Amino acid sequence: MEINWDFIETIAKGIVVIGGMLVSIYQIYTRLPKSRASLTRDLEILKILDKDDPAYSIIRAHVDRQVTKIYQPSLLPIKTFKIHNWPNLFIGLIFLFVFAPWTYSLYNEGSWWGVLTGFLAVGGLGNIGMAFDKNIANRNESTA
Repeated sequence: MEINWDFIETIAKGIVVIGGMLVSIYQIYTRLPKSRASLTRDLEILKILDKDDPAYSIIRAHVDRQVTKIYQPSLLPIKTFKIHNWPNLFIGLIFLFVFAPWTYSLYNEGSWWGVLTGFLAVGGLGNIGMAFDKNIANRNESTA
């Protein structure tokens, strides 16, 4: 029996593309603000807790972040470009400048691998954007 390598390569590419799409959807989902119902539940928990309880300050900080995310104006002008997360910036730049040209060359060759490298280049853009996001920097500090 002869192995059909073209078929195996096509299946492998499909798995990689589907995996990249799932990771992209997950990143978009995690960036969306939580629902108001979730905020209501957190506020109810906060009312039950005593102010001296150590969990009170943690939940209070979480509620404050969620209120800011949900009720912030959607189109605020950016006044300053302050980098809050240097590793995200460097990783994003590396991904963007490595995978964008590679995607271009694969696209010109007609290779389907360009889809995967394109997702990685877009992921680099996402990391660059996250480097400037103050909320992500605050979230990373609170979990460390």
